[in-house]
Amino acid sequence: MATLQLEQATTSQEDDIMQFLLSDFLHREPLNEALGLSAAGCAPFFRHLLRKGLRSGNSMVIRDDKGQIIATHVASFLYRPTGSNNNNNDGDNFQIEGDIQKIAGLLDRLDEQLFYIMIVSVSSNHQRQGIANRIMRNAEEQARSKGCQGLLAEATAHNSQKMFEKLGYEVIYELQHKDYLDEAGKQIIKCHDATDRAQLVFKRCS
Repeated sequence: MATLQLEQATTSQEDDIMQFLLSDFLHREPLNEALGLSAAGCAPFFRHLLRKGLRSGNSMVIRDDKGQIIATHVASFLYRPTGSNNNNNDGDNFQIEGDIQKIAGLLDRLDEQLFYIMIVSVSSNHQRQGIANRIMRNAEEQARSKGCQGLLAEATAHNSQKMFEKLGYEVIYELQHKDYLDEAGKQIIKCHDATDRAQLVFKRCS
């Protein structure tokens, strides 16, 4: 079996990680596939998330023995809202706004910060090898070492939802696709696999 190297993602790797996301993750993520999203359409959003993850120092990549990226998780900090912005990372952190307000009640019960996982992706050529579990165990170790109260992740694919469930994450918010309708009352997203909902999942650091 090839030797796989887990390492912290850095800003110098931004273009390599973007290429991985646009060539692999884009075409396998059920929501992207269902909506027929293009690389050109997704690139600005992917880069926005990636830059936040890289600046926070919380993102990781796994490379194969040829040095090619075969997996990544992109993560940042999510802070509990306070009366003043006194964190140390300024604009690199996610603040409570928009749809994220759905978890404000959870954050209000926590002391400081969550480890927020925005993307987890493993190459289609390296599935079912325990790589996703490895990268998630590393994320949990990172969260504990940085004093986070817990980990929060967006699970928008059936397979990732099953993975998070096995790893002990609890669903704190769920939106079924049948309830996500356009102005004409038609379902907006119809995935080609078993994915029929989006979830926010949470695991408290032990």
